[in-house]
This record gives sequence, structure tokens and C-alpha cells, in this order.
Amino acid sequence: MLRLARQLSVLVLCACASAAASAEHIDFNDHDAFAWSGQSIESGGFSFLALEVGTLGFISVDAQPDIVGNGSRRLLSGNNTEIVMTKADGGTFDLLGLAYGGSFVDQQFRWADSIEILGRSVSGRVVSRSQVGLAGLRPEPSYASFSDFTGVQSVLFRPMKLGSNPGNNFEFVLDDIRVSAVPEPDSWILLSAGLAGLAIAYRLRRGSTARSA
Repeated sequence: MLRLARQLSVLVLCACASAAASAEHIDFNDHDAFAWSGQSIESGGFSFLALEVGTLGFISVDAQPDIVGNGSRRLLSGNNTEIVMTKADGGTFDLLGLAYGGSFVDQQFRWADSIEILGRSVSGRVVSRSQVGLAGLRPEPSYASFSDFTGVQSVLFRPMKLGSNPGNNFEFVLDDIRVSAVPEPDSWILLSAGLAGLAIAYRLRRGSTARSA
């Protein structure tokens, strides 16, 4: 009985640890998962929806030398298009970091000056806000890491441009998005069960030791 309780508890705790550490990497390179549906796409278990769609909307681009990138597939937002990112199953997640850049290498006037990033909780409350700047970047993506976009249900990427007559381009590129899934309530229940099982095993062991003495 003691051995069985200990084994079951260890298995449950290992399953919970695996679920809690489910960091994911979205690079838009998986063509099978990159399904177009109007102005939305799905990649790596996440949905990307175009809001305030401009003339171009957003498109996927492969290793085009005239567009800022790292030689891999990436997401290009054109003509003042906002993008909202959600988990495909509707759960919450942490945004850990991403690669970002402008659009056409020889036409930096098309680039947004910065990308405003807003995370929203399940209740709709804005839980975090950040900006990454594009102006003056080399024609290669930069990388930003985040620690405050935790437990969000959606993340909005909004192009920003300064000046009274900024034009209508506001373009930017996203790639290599790192996220971590937040454990669902069932995972916490399993974790509690595993800890309870270890406690029972410990008590059984103490009782067995006492009887032997």
C-alpha cells in the first residue's frame, strides 16, 4: 500500500510538472498548422486575427531579402493593421518574448515607429502594456523579452506612428514568439492529489516504522 501510494503520487506530480512547463515557440514555419481563414490564421496552437485591417492586412512571408527578417517564415502586418493573438482553445498564457522588425528594407518610411503591445485578462482588464521601437533598426529582427505578460487571454499588437500626417503604412513583422501555457484548474487539482498522496505515504511509513519499533 505504501509503495503504491508513493508511485501514484510521483506519477501525478510528474504529469503536473510537465503541464506547468509547457513553453511553446511560434515561428510560423509549420505550413500544416498555418491555416488561412479570411483575415485570421492559426499557428502553433494560437490564433492571430487582423483588426482595423488596412489595404494589405497581414500576410505570411518566406525568406524574402527585401523584407526585414531572419530567413524563415514570419508574419507581416501591413497598412496599419492591428493583430490580436489568442490561444486556440481559449485558455490563458504567458507571453515570454518575440522577434520584431519593420517591413521593406529599402523603404523605412513604411515602418511603424513602434509596436504597442497590450495584454488582457479573462475579465477584459488590461494587465500589461509595453512598446518596442522600430525606427532606426538594422534590417534584421530585434528580440524583446517580457516578464509582465502573465495569465493573459489575449495580446494585441498595435502599430504606432508619430506626427500629424503619418501616412497609412504602419508596417511591422513578427516572428519567433515564445509563450508558456498557464496550467488549467484540472492541473492544480492533480497537483493537490499528488501532494496528498505523498503525505499519506509519509504517514503510512511513519506508522509502519512505529509498529516495527
